[in-house]
Amino acid sequence: MLKKILTFFVVFIMFFTTKSNAFDLVFNDEAKTIRELKENIEWLDKEKNDLYLKLKDFAPDQTLTWFFRDDLTLDELQKLKLIVETYNQNKKNLESELYEKSKNLLDTSDIRVKLLEEKKELYKKMTSYIKVEYYQSYLEYIKSDTVIYSERKVIDSDIYRKQEILNNKVNILEEKIREHKSYLEDSLKKLVEKTMDEKISFLSNNKSFSALDNKEKVLILEKTIFKISNNIESLKNQNLTSDITNFVKVNNDKKIEIYNIVLRKLELFKDTYK
Repeated sequence: MLKKILTFFVVFIMFFTTKSNAFDLVFNDEAKTIRELKENIEWLDKEKNDLYLKLKDFAPDQTLTWFFRDDLTLDELQKLKLIVETYNQNKKNLESELYEKSKNLLDTSDIRVKLLEEKKELYKKMTSYIKVEYYQSYLEYIKSDTVIYSERKVIDSDIYRKQEILNNKVNILEEKIREHKSYLEDSLKKLVEKTMDEKISFLSNNKSFSALDNKEKVLILEKTIFKISNNIESLKNQNLTSDITNFVKVNNDKKIEIYNIVLRKLELFKDTYK
């Protein structure tokens, strides 16, 4: 009878170390929503890249140089430089504001309008520096560039917004997982402790065990404790191997935690007979 009771401790321990995997969580709905957001962002990125291929931002030594008059004076070049620098600074400030408002999930239509107006104002100020015979081509370029730029800013804003929603969902999900994991770990710990207390109480009241003197009781408990300690060391050594998977390591850690609870309870029980 005594041997059956002690064997039960081993069975009890193995039951909990095996069943602990049932507490692992899978949030399918949340994962699906996040995946859809990621796919949407990837699609927007592709659209954005397609626009980049079409869009040619102003650069005095590249896209627009062939529009400029050949007789620009040094003073005119300095003024043109100032126009471009002012535009770039205003553009930088507005794009920063666009990013912040998008991240805060606010309407960005006003910022996008301002960005477009800045670009139109740039081209308007540059008109006097353009060759007269290229005015029509220049106007066509402005029309194409402003349309593409406007589309690009809409996509940028949408990407910023969706990325922020995605980040928030991921953070919330991770926090829920941590909270649930902590709750399950506490619940498992309490369940193991409660069950051990019940089994120890049953053992202490068992006639076969009660009939033994204290030294024999201590000896029997020490043998059980020794086996559990060996199991703990074996799991720790297994966790040190390089080919072990993360899943196995996490599972081993759960087993070690349960073993330690059982070990602590048996140690306290053994001390009552010293």
